[in-house]
Order: sequence, then structure tokens, then C-alpha cells
Amino acid sequence: MIRALGPAALVLLLAACGGGAPAPGGNDQGAAPEPAASGDADIDLSPVTLIYRCDDKTVLTAVFDNRVGNLTLREGSKTLGVLDSQPAASGIWYAGDGMTLRGKGREASFERPGHAETNCLADE
Repeated sequence: MIRALGPAALVLLLAACGGGAPAPGGNDQGAAPEPAASGDADIDLSPVTLIYRCDDKTVLTAVFDNRVGNLTLREGSKTLGVLDSQPAASGIWYAGDGMTLRGKGREASFERPGHAETNCLADE
């Protein structure tokens, strides 16, 4: 005779079969790795600078500082703001001072107060 499982037994059975929920950050390979310690000789933690040229003719200088998880944006000699790294499923996402920069590879979208969102491409 086959007996129906009650809801609690079914939940326990399913939990035992699965590997659990994915770790925060959207992948099922475990949590995102910790930032590298500054003493790691294999990892270069120097800031990275990219120039983004946008469809609306904006030219952005983006200085990514992975040691502290932020991005400083400049337009010409004017600093627009410092944006903090945000959790992204894929690519990059920085937000702060009313602005966002999201992207993957060389492509990005840039938003700031008083302007329409614009698409940008990083120089090679």
C-alpha cells in the first residue's frame, strides 16, 4: 500500500534531494570570493582607468578602484561623482550621486540626473 506524504514530509524529502538555494550573488557555485588581500602577489589591485565614449557625445573617464569597490567618474576635468559597486548578476553595476553605470564587456549604459540614459563604448 502506498501512503501519501504530508506537506512537512514532502518538504523534508525535497530539501534532502537538492543542494539548497543558490548563494547570494545568483550563482550556485558558492558565495562570491572575498576581495583579495593587499598582500597577494598574484593579484594587481591597482586602479583601472577606462575611457567611455557615449552616444550623446559624452566622454567619461572611469577609474575603477577594486580595493574599495568604487568608481570615480569624470567628464573632462570635472569629477561627476563616486559610485559604489552594486551586486550584478553579470557584468558591472555602479551607483551613487544620482548616477548609474551598468555594463558588460566594453558596452555600458550611463544615467545621470537631468539627462537621458545613454549607451557608451569603452576604448580598446
